[in-house]
Amino acid sequence: MKLSVLIGTCDTYEPLWEPFQITFDRYWKFPTQNLFVGETKVIPNYTDTRFDTINLGKKSWGSRMRDGVIACKEEYVFFILEDYFFNYSYDETQMNTWIEDMKKYDMNRLQVCGPPGEQRYMDKENCPYKVFTPNSRYIISVQPSIWKKSYLLEVLKEEYSPWDFELKGSSLLLGTDHNTYADASIGLTYFNAVRIGFKKSVGWEAFRDSEGLKDF
Repeated sequence: MKLSVLIGTCDTYEPLWEPFQITFDRYWKFPTQNLFVGETKVIPNYTDTRFDTINLGKKSWGSRMRDGVIACKEEYVFFILEDYFFNYSYDETQMNTWIEDMKKYDMNRLQVCGPPGEQRYMDKENCPYKVFTPNSRYIISVQPSIWKKSYLLEVLKEEYSPWDFELKGSSLLLGTDHNTYADASIGLTYFNAVRIGFKKSVGWEAFRDSEGLKDF
């Protein structure tokens, strides 16, 4: 599969590494290059799935993620954060079709993770996917998506935090032909375990119990 996986993290979020890897190993069924991009702490392999750690020190989040993107071997990158715990298995045929369609429709990002929330989509003629409206919120998002590697490097600034990436990055794209799409047929594929300030998300206990995970 012509796809690299980039997982962004930091030392503070170390308690999430084990449940992340358990659910990733459970639901991600592809032999992809999986890069865990962190700061200084060693990221153990808690599961059989291989994760290659890149520790880049106490640099800005954006700078570390850029170095991680550069280290990705493939032209397309599945980019997520360590607090996104999967509860859905992508189908191999489905994933390969998405990658081929990104080339076919010249997509920069294809979001593949569920309901739009505050995002707004519209139909595009002769295309099976929804395209983000020119003035949608969260044109850039860290929700599970396939990115064109060159475009991810273009919009990911060294000085960004994850929230800057979504908010400032999206504002810079307003009114432009950003070629950002979503597969609106996909249901929710993950549980977002924490919110800003490392606050556990509502529903964590139920998700933890359903997946047989430890608390953090």
